[in-house]
This record gives sequence, C-alpha cells and structure tokens, in this order.
Amino acid sequence: MSKARCRVSLLVALAVLAAMAAGCDSGSPMGQVTGKVTLNGKPLPNAELEFQPVDNRPSSSGKTDAEGRYKVQYTSKKSGALAGEHVVRITTEQDASDDGKPAVPEKLPPKYNTKSQLKKTVKPGKQTIDFEL
Repeated sequence: MSKARCRVSLLVALAVLAAMAAGCDSGSPMGQVTGKVTLNGKPLPNAELEFQPVDNRPSSSGKTDAEGRYKVQYTSKKSGALAGEHVVRITTEQDASDDGKPAVPEKLPPKYNTKSQLKKTVKPGKQTIDFEL
C-alpha cells in the first residue's frame, strides 16, 4: 500500500473514531420533558417511563415519585429526550430486589407498556406531558 493510501486510510479511521466518540445524537435538539402520570384519577407512584423515538434513536427514561411526577433523562448526565415522535411505555412491574423486597406485578394493561399505543411528540425546549391512564 502506498504512503498516500495509508494516510487516507488512517484519516478515515480517525474520523470514524471521532464520530463514534462524539455520539450519534450529540447535536440533536432535546426536549426537557416533565409531567404527571395518573391512573383512574390518582397519582401513579414508582412507574417507569420510556420515551423511545420512532426512528430507533436512543431512548430516554424517567420514574414517577409519590405524587406521580416524573422527569426524563437521556443519559445519567443529560436530561431530556430527543426531539421528535416517540412511543411511550409506562410500567409498574419491578423485579425482586437483592435486599429482599418482593417483586411487584404489572398494574397496567399491555397497551401502556409491552404493546404501547401511547405516542407523543417531543419538541425542543421545556414542556409538560401528562398521562391520564
């Protein structure tokens, strides 16, 4: 292989590595999403939410507090969700914990989680998305 070809190959490899290190969605607009989840008019505590973009980019998640309020996180250091349309999954099921807490069975029907019919559009900036189940 010639020196010129070797340099081009090296530059291409470095560019690919730099793009991977930066992350595919690092420049995508984000929406700061908060809201409240209620079930039959009452706050739903300890529910896990997943905002999965319909184009299969990385998802965001959050967990409701005792009042049913949540805030989604993209990564441990970055809050929000990618802008665009999302399938939202809400689950209350919890596996048994290592400290002896028993498993919690799912309280919600599949249309809210495993076969979710919930779709929401996340826009750039702050917004509130509530779920009345």
